[in-house]
Order: sequence, then C-alpha cells, then structure tokens
Amino acid sequence: MSTNTPLSTDRPAASEVSDLPSLAAQYRAAVLGSVRAVAFWLAVFLPALYVPLLVFVPDAPTVRASSVLLIALNVLALVVGHGHRRD
Repeated sequence: MSTNTPLSTDRPAASEVSDLPSLAAQYRAAVLGSVRAVAFWLAVFLPALYVPLLVFVPDAPTVRASSVLLIALNVLALVVGHGHRRD
C-alpha cells in the first residue's frame, strides 16, 4: 500500500527557499555582466568594418543599408556596453 501524501523530506528547507532570490540576483548579475562585456567589445571592433565596407564596395546597392545597420548596431552596442568594468 502506498499513499500519495508528501513526506517532510520532499519539501525544500526554509533556507533553500530564502536563498532563491539571492541566487537569481547572482545569476542576473553574471548574465548582465557577460552581455555588457560582449557589447563593449563589439562596440570597440565594429568600426573596423566601416572602412572595408566603404572602400571595397562603395557602389553596391546594399552598401547604404549595410552602413546604416552597422552604425545602428554599433550605437546599440555602445549603449549596452557602456557600464562594462566601470568602477
């Protein structure tokens, strides 16, 4: 015979439940730090693509759209990566 009542060991301890917000905050901080770092370095290296795009394909019909997209991506990376390693 088995019963479907939960045992006292099936429930999480009160300390485990109270640690969840701090674990979530640590995870959030780690993810945000990684996103900011990637955005910062992307903002640093994206301008290196401006010159080849304009020098090697200046008359291509997609250059204007590519340039605008590249500049918009660079601005977004600058905004997101602005707080990277700020002490």
